[in-house]
Amino acid sequence: MSTQLNARRLYTFSRVGNLPLVVVIGQSEDEVYAVWRRNAWLVGSATSVLCLGILWLTWLLCRELRRRHRAEDALASLAATDGLTGLDNRRQLDEAMETEWARAQRSGKQLSLLMIDVDHFKAFNERHGHQGGDEALRLIAQTISFNIRRPGDRVARYGGEEFVVVLPETDLPGAMMIAEQIRKAAESLPLFPGAQQPITVSIGVVSEMVRQGDKLEAFFGIADKALYQAKHKGRNRVEHRSSVAREMTDQV
Repeated sequence: MSTQLNARRLYTFSRVGNLPLVVVIGQSEDEVYAVWRRNAWLVGSATSVLCLGILWLTWLLCRELRRRHRAEDALASLAATDGLTGLDNRRQLDEAMETEWARAQRSGKQLSLLMIDVDHFKAFNERHGHQGGDEALRLIAQTISFNIRRPGDRVARYGGEEFVVVLPETDLPGAMMIAEQIRKAAESLPLFPGAQQPITVSIGVVSEMVRQGDKLEAFFGIADKALYQAKHKGRNRVEHRSSVAREMTDQV
């Protein structure tokens, strides 16, 4: 090595065949490492760009996954929700009732169900039009939901002007109390323009300890009978059916 011109130099030599000659080559360290530094810089830059590209693609992928997840949640919600009232729809109710029915059979605890029907809804719809009828159904749905406070209770639109409330681990007095609260709240709603009578509802209640062998379809059927009884007795009232367990077994 030499320090000539203040530059560190590296030397190498080689003999020239059989001649008494030696070829000596010297280069400064800067010249030797210049190519390496240039290649290292290029590789480092390319690696940095690649890492940034990977991070950007990862961010795009995460954003797309979040978007798809939100879209799937929205579709699931639409599939389970009644478009008019925002309540659970019939399909979601059926799934929830299967779960609650099985749970009630395992636990031996009481299960209650309210079947609610808007009184004289056909005449109301003819008088106030479909928009008025839709608004009435939304108000009734909100009224029912407001009076259902426990997290495990469920409200669903059963179809048309009928609604269903599922009350797990609720005995008959408790179910009757909630049904009466809903009936009074509906009756207290403001009158529609031009209406002479308030909106009222009739409610059928069924409540029983569910036994092995009892049928869910029969349970709904008994609630429907209780609702028919409320209608038959003048509407705007709450009725319940007794001897439910026996009736459910008889219909097997």
